[in-house]
Amino acid sequence: QRAIRLAEILKNHAELKLWATHPPDPALKSQATIATIEQRRLRFPKLGTFIFVGAYLHIGGWIRFARPALPIILFHTTDPAVLKRMAAQISPGSGIDACEIVYSDEALRRLIGKPGPVHESPIDIAKFVEGTPRIESRGSFSVGRLSRDYRWKFHEDDPRLFRRLGELGMNVRLLGGECIQDELVGAKRVELLAEGSVLEVEFMYSLACYIYRTSLIWLESFGPAVLRPWPAGSPGVCEHPGIYDMHFRT
Repeated sequence: QRAIRLAEILKNHAELKLWATHPPDPALKSQATIATIEQRRLRFPKLGTFIFVGAYLHIGGWIRFARPALPIILFHTTDPAVLKRMAAQISPGSGIDACEIVYSDEALRRLIGKPGPVHESPIDIAKFVEGTPRIESRGSFSVGRLSRDYRWKFHEDDPRLFRRLGELGMNVRLLGGECIQDELVGAKRVELLAEGSVLEVEFMYSLACYIYRTSLIWLESFGPAVLRPWPAGSPGVCEHPGIYDMHFRT
């Protein structure tokens, strides 16, 4: 999603093409034209400015045959090691010194210590404002959250929290929560939805309250996930620490 939103902005200023290291999800392909890298068929970007959105994925061997005029890494995780690893793949000789780093927030720039611009994740707020609020039945109250479907995107105590909320009569909706399915066996009023199976706008307007926190071993950076409920009119409940909590203070 981050790459697609960025492409929508940049396409008005330069010729642009979106590439993926693996066949993209059909939901993403419905939003933009995305080419899949195929090294054996020599289908990969070869020249120009390369923007790598995220530093945690393996690029692939094709990069050895490409000649980017300017490699740019959009860094939005909190692990300096993954940034160094990606930079070494792009330029084995010079590493991070050969790349321009764009940070998703000021805290990450301080963490790395290398100069570079800050570009916060673009969010299409308008689509959330235009949604239709869900009318709760008498005595019904829905809480939930959305994220990528990884266990470290959930706090260690989240399954116990969701169970308790269900026992109190609340409806709990988790979009991208199948990773904790085994920890919620027998839980009442808890609905687990596959990541991307429901439109974000539709999902956000189904909630009366949005809750979000991550694992103790994961420090969330900019955290656009915590900004989505506000234009939809839902209060957000988030836990410190997390770089995203600066949005609640400002």
